[in-house]
Amino acid sequence: MKKILFIPTNSWAAWGGSEFLWAQMATIFHENNYETGIYIKKWLSMPPELESLTKMIPTRSQPYVINDWHKGLLRLTGTEYPARAFRGLKNIRPDFAIISQGVNLDGLIWMEACRDLGIPYVTISQSVQDFHWPEQDVVLHLREGYTGARANYFVSKANKLQTEKQIGHDVPRAEVIFNPFNVDYHEAPEYPEGDIMQLACVARYDFYSKGQDILLETLSQRKWRERPLMVNFYGKGPNEFIMKELIRRWDLTGITSLKGHIPPAEIWKTNHALILPSRYEGLPLALVEALISARTAIVTNVSGNGEVIRDGETGFLARACTCEMLDEAMEKAWQVRDQWKQIGAAARSHVQTVVPENPARYLFEKIKTDFLSA
Repeated sequence: MKKILFIPTNSWAAWGGSEFLWAQMATIFHENNYETGIYIKKWLSMPPELESLTKMIPTRSQPYVINDWHKGLLRLTGTEYPARAFRGLKNIRPDFAIISQGVNLDGLIWMEACRDLGIPYVTISQSVQDFHWPEQDVVLHLREGYTGARANYFVSKANKLQTEKQIGHDVPRAEVIFNPFNVDYHEAPEYPEGDIMQLACVARYDFYSKGQDILLETLSQRKWRERPLMVNFYGKGPNEFIMKELIRRWDLTGITSLKGHIPPAEIWKTNHALILPSRYEGLPLALVEALISARTAIVTNVSGNGEVIRDGETGFLARACTCEMLDEAMEKAWQVRDQWKQIGAAARSHVQTVVPENPARYLFEKIKTDFLSA
């Protein structure tokens, strides 16, 4: 029985959109009689999703704290990396490792450890920050890390190309894959009735990546406050307090509502479209779920958004995460709001030609066939 080890590198949050793929894959590997382990950060509070997973699959907890881990990456020189990463992998000795990165730089210490121990590995990159440029020593090691992988999976072509730009080198054996979604692939919810257009902003409350501050500032214009419009924010996150403050400051209580966490299938029963002003992304799960649910979307043209949206045909792309560009895209969408139902239907048809029905199963089968069959 081959021993498979999953290494999710997310050090900022115990659970998020980047965790669905590796978690579902770990379950599939376990159910297919692989000896499956998970090597995760030792969180003070374990989210329920990880609790249920660790009851089924053995978990190795590693004691990194965020600052130590982050510094260990940024100050990497020569062949040095946190010794605990090396010792942990040496003790476990998996036959194959799957390194799931929240951002395309997070897994470097694990790539290095796997390479030095002769453990074959693949990488998954969930997003790329196009404003972050690693220093020379880190770049050289990233080249080796990606080159040493059996395969490198990205959730968008744009993320792969940006990674190559950041390291000044090709990423070999690269492929675009997709994340599992939480809506019905075969049947879309009915398009909602009503004269007030309901827009859903589905994302953690995190201005740094999701850009809700830009959306709120755009909505502060008089024209938006006077239109039959409601923007519903779904999620939680570190910027919830300042979101409420900006809503109060810009007098947006009449056209905004903070809804917290609601299952995606329920969101699309009552909302006509998605709006997501991200500063950077991989390929937002919320966008894929909206399109599969036959809803149009107004999103910034970052990372993979433009790979699933045809501007003006299946959705609307803001050229950048600025108030001016977002307002331009919103205005373009607003002028054809009577066509959103038809645009959403076209969006659903198009995205189903791109995204497979079961992304986790697809990647499991690919890894099994390509690397574990011998």
